[in-house]
Amino acid sequence: MKPEIHPVYNDIKVTCSCGESFETRSTVGKDLSIRELPGGRCISLLFQGPYGEAAHQAAYEDVFAHIKQKGYRALVPSREIFHKGPGMIFRGNPKKYLTEIQVLVEQGEP
Repeated sequence: MKPEIHPVYNDIKVTCSCGESFETRSTVGKDLSIRELPGGRCISLLFQGPYGEAAHQAAYEDVFAHIKQKGYRALVPSREIFHKGPGMIFRGNPKKYLTEIQVLVEQGEP
């Protein structure tokens, strides 16, 4: 392997919130913990563009405006799923990054 283009893999321990654990190799370089997120109804928005920019913040504002308009109540945690983003070697084009924003909701008070 060529160090200038191939990532370095290290032995790590992964621990689940259920108490189980296992060892693997990862480029993260530190131990990881896994937690199970609750399921349920959610509002989902697919955002295209760079992370952390004004448009990314505006996408969250749109999600929460929709939640309010529909009479829902937002629950925690919210989550982001990165469908397309920077690779391990190449950064790619931030304008083409795809992030799915999910916010768990429940029906608000009538």
